[in-house]
Amino acid sequence: MAEAPPGGDPGNQPGSQPGAGPEDVSGESPGDTGPVPLVGPPELAALDGLTQKWSPEEVAEIARWAQGHLIACPDLVWVGEAGTPQSWTSPADLAVVVSQTCDVVAEGPGARIPFVQVSPVIEASDVDEQLFKAIVDGEVVDRFALTPEGLAGRYMADLRISVPVDKRYLLGKTPVEGFPDELDLIRFSEHLATRLERPALHYFLTDVVVREVEKAVKKGLRSTESGWCSKVSEVCFLIQGSRLAPVDVRLLVLCDDPLTEEERQQWVDLNKQFVGSAKNDRGFRMSRPTVKTLEECRADMYRKAVPVRIPSLGPQRNLAGPQP
Repeated sequence: MAEAPPGGDPGNQPGSQPGAGPEDVSGESPGDTGPVPLVGPPELAALDGLTQKWSPEEVAEIARWAQGHLIACPDLVWVGEAGTPQSWTSPADLAVVVSQTCDVVAEGPGARIPFVQVSPVIEASDVDEQLFKAIVDGEVVDRFALTPEGLAGRYMADLRISVPVDKRYLLGKTPVEGFPDELDLIRFSEHLATRLERPALHYFLTDVVVREVEKAVKKGLRSTESGWCSKVSEVCFLIQGSRLAPVDVRLLVLCDDPLTEEERQQWVDLNKQFVGSAKNDRGFRMSRPTVKTLEECRADMYRKAVPVRIPSLGPQRNLAGPQP
């Protein structure tokens, strides 16, 4: 952050109004109409002139909108190879709001944000059944299944792209519910958060180890001897070296109840299938798994552990997982 010159007015900086103190960062202007200058430190001035002064009626109208609502899909716009704007008319009729609701509204912190991010929503009747089930289960990070209000058939959000839409585009339009209830909307919000928060890991860990652990757990939960996985609440990686270039990786298996020796051996046997490929083809070790109850796991070990998304184990922390 730039500092004011000695004895100078901290408000007299690029992007701020003369005489305005540093506390004036609300995005509101004493004027009645027109764009609102972003008052305050220079890093807030990138969108100076784009933030609007909203009337009470417009604030109320935009307040009807929230994350998960559907709107007519705009043209998709991006910066092309030559650095010039490119656009494409998507075959999608609808788009879903992916911005957080507090960023969508036109008051409070949202008043400083002139755009809403939306992603196209496509009809998914031709998607393979197994793949669509994985999408419904939240296993595909760049897609999410929706059940739009008043629309029959299968739909999904394509999260590979999101485009900014001026909030004024929302005025005069009626939001369409993308989800039938709050629970599904919360799952959508958590999926978006996981997509942004998931840690970057060596692809062998996400694309091979996590997938095979999920397959084994799903099969194990259907067997008569499921204790080795039904007692497990979370699976993590303990990594030496960097996450993208590990030297040694160990599965940390956290259990609600202690595992028997036979159940612990199941995790050792599962890990054996990764050892040779990790060492010979990827250049790092897959060490023997560490199995502990939640009470036995030290706090420092848990903080260092990288949580892994194993859908069959239910909700967990945010989360490295396979990326179909």
